[in-house]
Amino acid sequence: MLNFKEKIDEKKEEIKTRKSLFSRLRRVIMSDSMAQKLMFYFFLVILIFALIISAAFTSIFNKELIDSSREELEARTVAFSKSLSNYLSTPGVSSVTNFSAYLKVLTDTSTNDVWIIDDTLEIFTAGNNTISYNDLPKSAQTIVTDAFSGKTVTSEGFTSVLKTSSVTVATPIYRGKYVIGVMVMHSPVSGMNKMATNSLKIFLICIIGALLISLIPAVLLSKRFTNPIILKEAEEKLKLEQMRRDYVANISHELKTPVTVLRGSLEALVDGVITEEEDVKEYHQQMLHETVYLQRLVLDLLDLSRLQNTGFEIQHEPVSLTQVLDDAIKSGEKLAQEKNIVINKSYNEPKDAFVGDYGRLRQMFIIILDNAVKFSNENSSVDVIFSSNRIHIRDYGCGIEPERLPYIFERFHKSGGENNKTGSGLGLAIAREIAHRHNIKVSARSAVGEGTEFRFEFNV
Repeated sequence: MLNFKEKIDEKKEEIKTRKSLFSRLRRVIMSDSMAQKLMFYFFLVILIFALIISAAFTSIFNKELIDSSREELEARTVAFSKSLSNYLSTPGVSSVTNFSAYLKVLTDTSTNDVWIIDDTLEIFTAGNNTISYNDLPKSAQTIVTDAFSGKTVTSEGFTSVLKTSSVTVATPIYRGKYVIGVMVMHSPVSGMNKMATNSLKIFLICIIGALLISLIPAVLLSKRFTNPIILKEAEEKLKLEQMRRDYVANISHELKTPVTVLRGSLEALVDGVITEEEDVKEYHQQMLHETVYLQRLVLDLLDLSRLQNTGFEIQHEPVSLTQVLDDAIKSGEKLAQEKNIVINKSYNEPKDAFVGDYGRLRQMFIIILDNAVKFSNENSSVDVIFSSNRIHIRDYGCGIEPERLPYIFERFHKSGGENNKTGSGLGLAIAREIAHRHNIKVSARSAVGEGTEFRFEFNV
């Protein structure tokens, strides 16, 4: 009745633990902070890319617009200059001073400010503004000088005179083969800047629209990418949590029995319940036995903890595997003699050279040999075969049930029976960790009543 009640309590505790774990899993999955971060970074990358594109677009567009306007203004100025040159070649027209009416019509129809400078450096404009050549800055005078030399020149040197940023083209006016004047045409840059600003506004509106639209795939993709990661992370956390719980439960279970025995024995001795000398000696022997078991358990736990810690370094030096095996077999023979068990060894062209930790490799083989002897029948044998890059250790004992075989390398996994009363359940776990640290593949196969075979495969 008591065992049945304990089983019910254990089942309730297990259900409670599972509910707690699933509740934590649900909270982890519902927490989409990772998805939000991914979406934010995705959006931030697109935004930065958009700003870079906008800056590049503005720079390129402004340059192309100014270059295009400069080329157009230059072509128009040259065309007007040729037209004026043809006019001045007409009989009866003596100089550019007779061109006031033509200049006014030209200015009214071209939407640009047009000047004509004659060979005396007098400046003619369509308006009433009187501008002297000497009032021009040196850069503007250089442009006029170059134009009188027969060149078509483009510059922004008239900005200070016109009180506004502008592009200026100066080209020579000919009468026959001689330059008799210069036509100067100005085009304000403000109009171009306004066009560029309007174009940039339209471009930014398109970019913002694209960013808003991109939020939809950003959300969908971030969820799609992060959900499996979050789920896997949650499962890993739950797995680690369960492992931690199992580990603590197993240690508690292993410590409970020897501590209870020690306490009960001490209480009986202290209270004077046990007074007979033989009984007292028996209690002392039992207490010594339990302390030896506790010491072995603690040492095994420390060994396993160190081996599982990646920061714990093992030695890597050339060793002889046959020598390691011979050393381990000698230690195993002491236990084997008590049961009259013979350990047979067969080395068939083994690949002996190996790099590893001699002490740890010896410990690994001793664990397997001790188990083989422990679970073998009296007057039987254990075979150790080393062929090529494989080592087989086989016993002909009770064997392992198929349902238990996948778990024999787990911590605190112990088989029942009289053969394993003193086992801590950590030996095979330690052997597996040593093999793992040496890149050795270890496996086991077994059949009930036929024995068990452990196989080690080396990369030599």
